[in-house]
Amino acid sequence: MADAAAITSALCLDEITFLIGCQMLANYFNGSYLSCPPHWEVRPFTQRFLNYIAGRRFQVFKIPRSMDSIAHSLANMASSLSKINCNSVNITCTNADRVNSYPV
Repeated sequence: MADAAAITSALCLDEITFLIGCQMLANYFNGSYLSCPPHWEVRPFTQRFLNYIAGRRFQVFKIPRSMDSIAHSLANMASSLSKINCNSVNITCTNADRVNSYPV
């Protein structure tokens, strides 16, 4: 959710709805007492979320696990892709007008 909040902040969105699979976190984010998250281990993530969302209107809804399967599989794919070694990435430019003018 912190990453999603960062993206919405970069896009300058003012009214945001987040969907999450954890009822405890949904209650926490929709509550008025945001200085004490439900568990100490999530505090860095909840604080990042709150920092990005500051000054914006947002809602957090809990979605049922049965509706979370696509999001779960996409998150797993993104997570596995993010573990690729950055040194092994090879980027090339195929635009003939730019190949010589921009080092890749």
